[in-house]
Amino acid sequence: VGAREGSDIEYWRGLGVEHVNTGQGLWDLLHDLHKSRIKAGGRLLELGSGARSAVPIDLGVREMVGAGLVKEFMERNAMLTSFQEWDYNSRVPAPFGDGEFDSVLLPLVIPYAVRPKALIEEGMRVLSKDGVLTVSWSSDCDPGGVVDGWNDRDGKQQVEYVKGMLIDAGVHPKRMRIEMSGPTDGPKLYVVSGGASPPAKKSKSEKVVSAIDTQTLVQISKQQRRKMLDSQRQKEHDLKPFKVRIVSPPPVTELKESYHLPPRTHNGDRVVIKDREFVVSRVTLQYSFRGGRYRLDTKQIDVQRVGRYQVNEKLNKLLPEHSNKGNTNE
Repeated sequence: VGAREGSDIEYWRGLGVEHVNTGQGLWDLLHDLHKSRIKAGGRLLELGSGARSAVPIDLGVREMVGAGLVKEFMERNAMLTSFQEWDYNSRVPAPFGDGEFDSVLLPLVIPYAVRPKALIEEGMRVLSKDGVLTVSWSSDCDPGGVVDGWNDRDGKQQVEYVKGMLIDAGVHPKRMRIEMSGPTDGPKLYVVSGGASPPAKKSKSEKVVSAIDTQTLVQISKQQRRKMLDSQRQKEHDLKPFKVRIVSPPPVTELKESYHLPPRTHNGDRVVIKDREFVVSRVTLQYSFRGGRYRLDTKQIDVQRVGRYQVNEKLNKLLPEHSNKGNTNE
């Protein structure tokens, strides 16, 4: 694998559009770990993009650009504002200028990188002076694509290996941030990040200019907790996949698979299901009351083939008009 030129695109395409390189629990955790390292209001680049991105819906960036292997996967990624096809295992530089981005992510990519040092150097090249580069991976990555030697290291050795490459690429040692998360007896998640500029020095003249009483502090804490819960519930809502029913042409067909679609999908939107284009004719959200509040159980869309939908819409417009004329004649 180490001598390979380029990536096995067909291997990744064969895993499917819904595939992620780790378990769902670690994938959800990775959303929060990434968000804390991304500059709000800035430009974000994701190297190794696919159909899904491990970032929260309420990310707050000005633009999120992807660069990855499989074009049709990135086309389905609702988080990306734009994307470029790019093989991170090729010797071709990333198709971006120096210092273009405020944040750069290498999410769950490094175990599959033939030249990991060169990949990290590319990430640093396109990163702004005060930006942050984040490298993440998990211990349960796909064995079929991992490069030789990666799994010969344990988790701590992998962290030291990545840390060394970041420092060699220009990350300031004091800007380095490392997190290891996961269950005691389960797969682990590793996130290493940093930037080139040294950390800002705290002024000795900084003083506490005001204080708040305990009651106000408790109220603020409750408000922050409520906002956090609301944000988490919205995130759970947005990440829940859609069940799909094909209602036209008949008979009605309910697909066994669920699909991750843009969370604000609504009537009239076009979606791609099993490589065919459909139009959404109905969105149904089913809730149940559990644990003191209503919780979302199911998201379902009814879809029609594009041509059939257009015919049905024309007929729907004609029928009321025909009905009104009949009433006038009476």
